[in-house]
Amino acid sequence: MRLRPSSITALHLRTIGCTSRIPLPLVLARLLSLGVPLTSRRYWAHSYEYPSCHRREGSGGIMSSSAAGAAAAADQQSSASCDASSSESSSSIIIDGSQGEGGGQILRNAMVYATLLHQKPVEIINIRANRSKPGLRPQHMTGLRLCRDIAGGTLVGDEVGSSRVRYDPPDTSHQGRKHVVGDTKTAGSICLLLQAALPCALFATGSADERSLEPVHLELRGGTNAAMAPQIDYMTEVFLPIAKARCGLPEGITINVERRGYFPKGGGVVKVLVPPHLTKLKPISLLDRGHVTEVRVRAFYAGKCPRWVPEKMADAAVRALRQASNIIVPASVQPSVEVVLEPNTIDSASGILIVARTDTGCLLAGSALGRPKLKPNVTGTDASEELLQALRAGGCVDAWLQDQLILYMALADGTSEVKTGCLTLHTRTAIDVAEHMTGAKFEVEPLLPVEAKGQSDGISSGSTSSSVYGVNGIVEGQHLIRCRGIGFRA
Repeated sequence: MRLRPSSITALHLRTIGCTSRIPLPLVLARLLSLGVPLTSRRYWAHSYEYPSCHRREGSGGIMSSSAAGAAAAADQQSSASCDASSSESSSSIIIDGSQGEGGGQILRNAMVYATLLHQKPVEIINIRANRSKPGLRPQHMTGLRLCRDIAGGTLVGDEVGSSRVRYDPPDTSHQGRKHVVGDTKTAGSICLLLQAALPCALFATGSADERSLEPVHLELRGGTNAAMAPQIDYMTEVFLPIAKARCGLPEGITINVERRGYFPKGGGVVKVLVPPHLTKLKPISLLDRGHVTEVRVRAFYAGKCPRWVPEKMADAAVRALRQASNIIVPASVQPSVEVVLEPNTIDSASGILIVARTDTGCLLAGSALGRPKLKPNVTGTDASEELLQALRAGGCVDAWLQDQLILYMALADGTSEVKTGCLTLHTRTAIDVAEHMTGAKFEVEPLLPVEAKGQSDGISSGSTSSSVYGVNGIVEGQHLIRCRGIGFRA
């Protein structure tokens, strides 16, 4: 991703010891003399623009509109730490946890890169600074500790509420642990724990000549079906099959759900077996979505929830799919429906996952969880609409998979290309962290805006320009994400 400086903010001038606007070449020269990496989002978060004007309207950065004001305040508040950390940049990597989407994804990805690449110590500051409950939550803390326990090294600041953590990786000869438990002690998402733990378990097990070929055993405890995160069924039915087929992850990876866990108490238990990956990851190629050939609906209920609730969810979901344009889901495709009672759970819950498979092997999904006072038919319709929205957008991946692939694209050996629909802020943030910590080179090429796509194949959608952020930091339209990976091998 090639960034072009467009202006220098007061924060940048303070960082180099200036208080008035000076010519850009002199500013760049001064930054270079201080050893500042000019591709770092730390200094350019508010002053770059993408080719084809991929900036959110009204802001020079990639903050969502709701976070922009808070981010400006956070910048001023952190200016002192910026000055201090400039002197530390030669001995550690600094990541601003309030940048971009400003959530737990920054923590997870930065920690993975730190454990795998054995770089300098990593410090993550301003953790979740713009959230209603800033700092580490139990799920984030558990994820960081999981990575540390798998790979070794030292972690400081890993406490609930902490706004800053530091991780010192072990040396390359360190032999990783083979049995690791991560327990959020809440309903925090097990899937988000797995996002961090899986790549660490694949690679962070010591040098190749010393590594045991025994798999890593992960025991993850918390919520299996949590709001604002992929459901565990998404990981088994969408992410893992794509990662094995397109990235070359070992076929021996297994995810066994021993007990489901739901809000508010959690209590879910998932055991994951991860064989070591001894070769480089394949570059990912997802360019042709093809046509939908199969749709599977899985509706579940647990505890005191009656069976008619998931049945109504499934019925509503199927109706919504059948009412969609024949171009999106052909009339010949009859959704298969499975209604499942989940046993031995602590809490009552319900939910639905819908997965569409295409003739080119793409998998896209929509999901929703039941909520008190929300009619189950609304939940089913919401899940269908999430899937249909991904299909209308024309990409080969949905919003949940899009940002998860960035880490694997950065580590892969060769050039990966993924065609997406609407570009999410999570994806943009994942790209920024990957470039900063790995040296992988990303390009985001806008393809058809949504309205042009609709004119070409009869699919109607919104009319927002592809270069302008919309709801929740989404850039609408189709995009091609291209990455020249670093060819990582443990």
